[in-house]
Amino acid sequence: MPLFLSSFPRSGNTLLRQMLHAGWGLASGSVFSVDLGDNLPLIRASGHIELCRVMVDGAERLLNPHDLPLKTHLLPQFADDRAIYILRDGRAACVSLWHFWQGSVSLEEIVKGQTPFGTWSDHLLAWTERAQIELLVRYEEIISHPGNVVGGLTNLFGPPLADPTAPLRDRADLATRDGRWVRERSDWRTHWSEALDDLFMHHNAPAFDRFYPQPPAPPRRACP
Repeated sequence: MPLFLSSFPRSGNTLLRQMLHAGWGLASGSVFSVDLGDNLPLIRASGHIELCRVMVDGAERLLNPHDLPLKTHLLPQFADDRAIYILRDGRAACVSLWHFWQGSVSLEEIVKGQTPFGTWSDHLLAWTERAQIELLVRYEEIISHPGNVVGGLTNLFGPPLADPTAPLRDRADLATRDGRWVRERSDWRTHWSEALDDLFMHHNAPAFDRFYPQPPAPPRRACP
């Protein structure tokens, strides 16, 4: 059974893969085909391996003979699914996903879960309540206190062989090469409003109240 690297989209999954590769030399795959676009530096930095897919009884099956950790944004399928779950403030994740889809899906639709991934709250609760979470990693902690995250990863994989935090210093360079999978730092609140905050809480309060009882940052009205 592989170890899933699971998250709601745009929550730091790729950054964690970079840290695992930089610190422990761990390669990883993805349940999604042709992941990370054509950003070769990011593919290399993430230790990404494009896994083969075959058709079995009319259904596509992913071949993972070396049991690599697998990135996923899908919901857990089995109670014994093992995962590192990467958690990010759902408001920031929704705005980042809206940017990633380049506005083809409205921010309101993403907040309400009208995408293949459902609501941020349902996704988070499905993984934390129905799967075996080996480690819960907060994106905000990766950014502000990466040493704490490295400590948790060390408990799973042993002492790192190199610096797992090196990818944090390479973000700007990778962003200039792509701008989609890795974006330059920005403030999600620029695209937020009180109305969006009310809508988000209506659809996502169960997980938000549990995991963010004190929100990291207040909403700011969208720019005109």
